[in-house]
Amino acid sequence: DDDEDDDPDGTKKAVFDKAIAAMKERNQAAAQAGDEDDEDDVTTLDHSGVLSELLDDGGGALMNSFAASSLEGATNEPSKKKKLTKRQQKLRLQQDELVRRLREADLVESFLMRCGAKRDASLAMVEELQMALVNLNHKVKLNKEEAGDEKEGEGEKKGAKKATKGDTTLRGLEETLSQRVHKMLSRLMRSSSRASSVQILAGRSSPEDWAAKARALCERGQSAKVNGSGSQVLEVSASYLYFLCAAHRAAVELQDGSEHTTGQGWQLAEELLPQL
Repeated sequence: DDDEDDDPDGTKKAVFDKAIAAMKERNQAAAQAGDEDDEDDVTTLDHSGVLSELLDDGGGALMNSFAASSLEGATNEPSKKKKLTKRQQKLRLQQDELVRRLREADLVESFLMRCGAKRDASLAMVEELQMALVNLNHKVKLNKEEAGDEKEGEGEKKGAKKATKGDTTLRGLEETLSQRVHKMLSRLMRSSSRASSVQILAGRSSPEDWAAKARALCERGQSAKVNGSGSQVLEVSASYLYFLCAAHRAAVELQDGSEHTTGQGWQLAEELLPQL
């Protein structure tokens, strides 16, 4: 069975049979000429004999044919695979991109957790991740709504397109990436919002800059896209807003050389909270 699988068209077997037949014909011709008796006509070929026959000057073509058949089978094997349509190729590229982003998320988290308080770039990365989470959760929400519509419309619309396995895999990867970014930001906000971390980070920007970041965050939060992106986005955004207000309060203390008592110095938070 294994030999048949390796040689589906029987090319290799035909080559061996032809080599053995040629050897027998020469033996028979020699016997008729009197060189050998009739009883000695039959010659059994072992592996070395067959190989010698294939490598003989007259059998070189047979050996080449045998090798060519093997190479041809190996070359044509990929062509037997099902060809992907343009839509399937697009889905495959999107899946690969999401997998790459998941790997990048691990590296970003390692950098932010270890060097977040030491690098200015970490603050910009947090803002970008927060906006990325909004877009991801919005996309996941749309996917769930679309999947629900497809389930409700199943059997009602004969011409309606059904979600393929590629679509399902892509949606799963998008949701996994969204969960991954949410978990990363939640951990980072808990770590950055500690009093010791806030004191370190506050000096990297002026009070005006912290206030501008907080107001911009509140302005983005008024959009329907953010409000409709789910509780994860609202949770992370609230934690980020608290961090910005705390950093603003600490920056004012550093600038004035004073220290606020408990409950004081939250003017920025008092300004923004009524807008939420």
